[in-house]
Amino acid sequence: SVFNNTTIFSPYEPGSVFKPIIMAAGLDLGLVNPFTTYTDTGERIINGKKIRNALNKVYGLSTMTNVLESSINTGMIFVAEKIGRERFKEYVEKFGFGKKIGISLDTELPGDIDSLSKKSAIYIANGSFGQGLTATPLQIAAAYAAMASGGNMPTPYIVDEIRHPNGQIDKTEPETKLVISPNTAKLITAIL
Repeated sequence: SVFNNTTIFSPYEPGSVFKPIIMAAGLDLGLVNPFTTYTDTGERIINGKKIRNALNKVYGLSTMTNVLESSINTGMIFVAEKIGRERFKEYVEKFGFGKKIGISLDTELPGDIDSLSKKSAIYIANGSFGQGLTATPLQIAAAYAAMASGGNMPTPYIVDEIRHPNGQIDKTEPETKLVISPNTAKLITAIL
């Protein structure tokens, strides 16, 4: 275990740090905006299971900005239901979850988003606030980098440049892929 890099080797259940990723999907699809409201009653019952906000808080009328500011679980379920199961999973995959990022280090693990393939609504509800799936710290950092850089998710790399004995320098050109629109990136960054 001494030789395993926990940044890429130790997937964990991310919890609330996953909320902005799902909110970004809702914004990108035009299903919500920062001022979209919903009324929080403090809990939701999905497939017979009660899901509550942390500390059993009830927030009442809330905007999507409030949902992230106060980390409201039921508000994230509201967003996830608007997105729908197929698009939810699609955005989670676009952000690089459930597969290796491709960094040039051994022992990278992909995390686990298999629960999102199940048809029961409880899996998307839990996934909306980062439970029932796993991600590596590097995957979370890359997703936040995408939100902070105009929607372009960079592929992380280790070596910045290689300097050869003959003086030639091979500079790493990081690859990026657009995962959300630049406008969505501005909105989610402003909300955060």
